[in-house]
Amino acid sequence: MKHIKSVKAGLGAFCCGVIGILSVYGYVQRKPIDTPLPVLQVHGDSILYGTLSNLEQSADIIALVRPIGLFLDREHVNTFYSDGTIQDFYTKSQVAVEKVFKDDRGAIGTKKIFTIIEPVGLVKQKDKKLKLQVEGYNETEYGKSYLVFLKSNGMGGYSIINMNNGKILSNKLQEKANDVEEVTSSGLKVRDEIRRKYKM
Repeated sequence: MKHIKSVKAGLGAFCCGVIGILSVYGYVQRKPIDTPLPVLQVHGDSILYGTLSNLEQSADIIALVRPIGLFLDREHVNTFYSDGTIQDFYTKSQVAVEKVFKDDRGAIGTKKIFTIIEPVGLVKQKDKKLKLQVEGYNETEYGKSYLVFLKSNGMGGYSIINMNNGKILSNKLQEKANDVEEVTSSGLKVRDEIRRKYKM
């Protein structure tokens, strides 16, 4: 009987172990994803750089970063005119700093987490949410690594410049078609230059 009890206890422990492993595996597999949202395209005054050298010279920060939060969970800043019309919008995205190539003002320094400003927003309309995109800009995605080109906005923040060409996925295979569909031929040339120089 003692032997049978010990076998049962062993099987119980084994089953609990298996369930625990499967639970952990399931948790790892269920990577958080953003809910698709209706999109409103907005035209803006943005400077586009035709060469990598010009882009690098203009950027205060060039770094490899990885967003640590879903787009919906980030800080979305909106300002409105008195009549309720939207005046300005942007999103503050927290990112993990993986590698720094340029940091002229020492803004990143030894920080492991940094906040970047993206030209994309989120507004609520009655009972639904709407994503606002400037010139087809697509936000950085949770868990993916990007090489970003940032410039000081003069108010302590650092914004992505050059629109979709100011953030390049480190893994080209993960790049979506809509990340490049708005890019001009000179823009595509810049992307190729970036990938060659930064070995992406």
